[in-house]
Amino acid sequence: MIIDKHKVVSVSYELHVDNNGTQVLIDKSQEGQPLLFLFGVGQMIPGFERNLQGLKAGDVYDFVVQPSEGYGEHSLDDVIDLPADVFKVDGEIDLSIVKIGNIVPLRDNQGHTFEAKILEVSTHHVKVDLNHELAGKSLNFKGKVESVRSATAEELDHGHAHGHGGVHHH
Repeated sequence: MIIDKHKVVSVSYELHVDNNGTQVLIDKSQEGQPLLFLFGVGQMIPGFERNLQGLKAGDVYDFVVQPSEGYGEHSLDDVIDLPADVFKVDGEIDLSIVKIGNIVPLRDNQGHTFEAKILEVSTHHVKVDLNHELAGKSLNFKGKVESVRSATAEELDHGHAHGHGGVHHH
């Protein structure tokens, strides 16, 4: 069976990014615990799915996903100053959390959560980068297709894979 829309796909993988000319491993699946996902429903970045489409169990892959099909280009519009008050808890900023380089969770007016990297901290403002940490980076995926199966009606209804053989894991 080949990888196509509404198939449950299991892959082992390594993800490398370029760091000043050197490929650096930044993520990988754990031995015996491949990445499991429902193909073609937007769970994975577009370039990852595009490169896997048509492969079958046992196939080995090695491809690069450009930023346009990954996490996008790094945008200076997403580097913003927020009032320091946003970070206050009980009237104080917790400087053990709000410090340069830390990733902090934020929530917008609609209640959606997202992460921001702290770039600068001052008395009145905190400069954060809302770009995904992999924005602007070419992503080199290497791995193997472990299995491909048809999704169950329940998986299609829920929009995600439920584990080996359709077992539901929430």
